[in-house]
Amino acid sequence: MGSTDTRAVTVQIGAVLLLGILVLMLTTYQATIVPDANRVTEFEHSQNVIDEMQTLQADYHNTISTGDDIESTVTLGTDYRSRLFAVTPPPVAGSLTTTAPDPIESDAVDIESICGADGSTRALEYEANYREYRDPPTITYGSSVLYLEFDEEILVQSEQSLVSGDQLSLMPLEGSIAKRGTGRQSVRFRAGKIETVERTVEDDFNLTVPTGIPADQWETDPNLLADELVSEGGSVERVVENETANGIDIQLQSGSYDIDCRVTAVDQEPSTGPAEDGSGDGGGGDNEDSSVGQGGESDFSETNSETISSPGGLWTGVANVNSTLLDNPRFSPVDAREGGIESDGGHRYFRLGLSISNESTEYVFLIGEEREGIEYELEPNQRDWQERDIGLYKYTEGENPDDVFRDEALTEAALNNWLDGGTLDLLNRLSYEDPAEVEDDLETVREFLDSSEASEVYITDMHGRTELTLDRRGSDNEAYFLSVDDGEENTETHAVQPDGGESYNALRFGLINPLPDEDIVIETVSMEITDGPSAARVENDEDTSGEYNDVVYFDGDDQAGAIEDGFDTGSTTTFDQQGDIGGDDAVEVYVNGFEDADGDPVDLEVGDEIEATVEYEVDGETFQQTLAFEIADRTEA
Repeated sequence: MGSTDTRAVTVQIGAVLLLGILVLMLTTYQATIVPDANRVTEFEHSQNVIDEMQTLQADYHNTISTGDDIESTVTLGTDYRSRLFAVTPPPVAGSLTTTAPDPIESDAVDIESICGADGSTRALEYEANYREYRDPPTITYGSSVLYLEFDEEILVQSEQSLVSGDQLSLMPLEGSIAKRGTGRQSVRFRAGKIETVERTVEDDFNLTVPTGIPADQWETDPNLLADELVSEGGSVERVVENETANGIDIQLQSGSYDIDCRVTAVDQEPSTGPAEDGSGDGGGGDNEDSSVGQGGESDFSETNSETISSPGGLWTGVANVNSTLLDNPRFSPVDAREGGIESDGGHRYFRLGLSISNESTEYVFLIGEEREGIEYELEPNQRDWQERDIGLYKYTEGENPDDVFRDEALTEAALNNWLDGGTLDLLNRLSYEDPAEVEDDLETVREFLDSSEASEVYITDMHGRTELTLDRRGSDNEAYFLSVDDGEENTETHAVQPDGGESYNALRFGLINPLPDEDIVIETVSMEITDGPSAARVENDEDTSGEYNDVVYFDGDDQAGAIEDGFDTGSTTTFDQQGDIGGDDAVEVYVNGFEDADGDPVDLEVGDEIEATVEYEVDGETFQQTLAFEIADRTEA
């Protein structure tokens, strides 16, 4: 009997211990794993709302550009994933509200008479009551800019459109909303009449606009007014705080300005009345700038280029085009608090959905096929591309969608070239790791764009920003492999004063071959000064004691290429001795030296711009590339 009781007690003790372990595990799960998972859910929701606010911004700009009433939606809250053995909190609630009205004013221009209203505007703000995601941003759209406001910094997510040269675009927002909850909420933008006027101001003047972004950030951020400063060729003298107006004073140069204004309201008719016909020309003046990059619509004209910052942009009537060139990219941080592309660390990504269609057929590019987009990790002086895939899809009326190709990776060289200031042509086979695999499909899309039947190009998705140019390219052999060195590999570009010379008429610059396994063999070159002294020839007439015996030659790593005789600038000249640049290597190029039409040496200065067009061979195939660079320094031979 005693032994039976002992066994029973042992079983009971084991059961109690097991129960205790299970309770401890469940408690640990509830206290650590569940909050971490909920934090991920909240962060992902915050990122999705940022995307939706970008779309809302695009819809707002589209209302302004077209005069059409447009409805946009924002998902205010989110549910947590349900769990069988843990407590799931109630859904997160969020709010989308308008701020109090603040003035748009000027000390030289009557804003009220142009806008037909009292000259005040509001902003739209989104906030969420997250439980685990600490320091989420307040997402604000106001005065043409979408930005994220954290406790200690503000991250701008879109480009301003208030000032562009001598164009001032005012876009007052009227109406009041206060939408709170967990579900999807709609916001309807209703367009008023548009007025476009020209005003000449004889003295410097202020344009006052409300904003939560500090004045110094407006002056230094390239998405804001940094590129519009007088020092950069623009019309903005400076930007100063205006606490009374809850914003800034944009101090502008005197001159003539085109000013357009359309009052738009949320969920009500604007005080100026509705747009007359929804066509975008409203009741006052003709505004041809429909801001495709911010979600507007416009007729295509040859070589249109737009800065894309949000989805919804549409070109109609596209014809006689065979290339889609992307320039000047700005990548979004995967974590919004990691800051811009200039930051020392963190992950960045870019995603673009591009639709090319006519009445019956549509091709869709997904640049960044997965949701993560094209992604890289940036460390100091280093970048590591992690996602590079593109997909191309075809939709034909009445048929199932066709995957033209999927998971085709862009080359790192093409992406580096694009990120470093070059172009990325989505329709050029050389942009892809497997050119033979995509060549026929890309040719089909080029012919589709180049046909006599007009097509449309529509921006379906956008994360980050870029300039998109639709253009004509002569051939697929316009390449991008070479790059001019900025000093990291061998040398910056120098103007050189040869021995015995008085002018800095010689040139030295570095060329980099980023291809890891292929030599680049230089065959011809055409060279001229595009901004600087006028030069007619490249000619060696200096006694340089062997330093510059040939007119053009390579020097570096026992590699050589040379042109022995002089040649006219702008003319294509063949190398007498073809020089190769080894894989993942660099050389210095010496040019001696530039002469004017009278045969006298020219004098190169820092900042003078040079353009060299070279033909070269890679793995038996000839390519052409134009390299533009400027003089960084001057030195003696």
